[in-house]
Amino acid sequence: MSDKELVRIEENLSVPALLKAAVEQLGGQGAESVVAAIKELVALQRDQEKWNAEKEFNDELRAFQAECPQIAKNSKVDYVSKKGGRVQYNYTQLDSIMKIVKPLLHPRGFSISWDTETILENNRYVLKAKVRLLHRNGHSIKSHFSVPVSEEIGSMNEVQRHAGVKTYAIRNCLVDVLGLITTEEDTDAVDPTKISTEEAIRIQRMVKEAGMDEAKFLRFMDVEQYTEIRQVQKQSAYLAMQRPPKQPPKAEQGELV
Repeated sequence: MSDKELVRIEENLSVPALLKAAVEQLGGQGAESVVAAIKELVALQRDQEKWNAEKEFNDELRAFQAECPQIAKNSKVDYVSKKGGRVQYNYTQLDSIMKIVKPLLHPRGFSISWDTETILENNRYVLKAKVRLLHRNGHSIKSHFSVPVSEEIGSMNEVQRHAGVKTYAIRNCLVDVLGLITTEEDTDAVDPTKISTEEAIRIQRMVKEAGMDEAKFLRFMDVEQYTEIRQVQKQSAYLAMQRPPKQPPKAEQGELV
């Protein structure tokens, strides 16, 4: 094969071009063996690229996990169920998780997508969520989570229950696929600084204007009076006051037991 012919082949390294060049050079003699060899080489190359992509994905994910901090459970669920039982637990809001992980994921070439569907399974509706973590090199992993759309979630209506179950499922998928660690807030380590008297008065006025039950609001904030609210609790206080008027600040609407 002449140098000119080699250059022509190197400039057209697609699989069809390689096969055509091989057949032309052999004049049809032994072409099948060459074609088979080229196909095997192409398959080996694809396997190598796939392995490299997975390795890069795993390296970047490990780097993300090493840098990502533990995420505090900064919200509370606290309500009396229809059966009269008290439901209480802490959790991390989905948007709070995304605010922490997105700035760490994007520089490493990661993106996140999710989808959900609700199906009838064993005479009850079940929401199935799937979260996909995709890297720019094409490699990806998925996490799945299923949860029944319960009718026993406080005083929520059907739309609120479905929205809450959806958020709950996506959040659990996200924690799983990223390998996140969520922890209870360290009350001994947080800043004990209280809000100012002026801010306490402002929050009290906003609670009243929102038509909220002051006693329930203070229980939600785990204080006996407004001046005991700490600086680190302000965001939770203002988020609670964004709920519809006369809605007790028990839990993020739709959070599942």
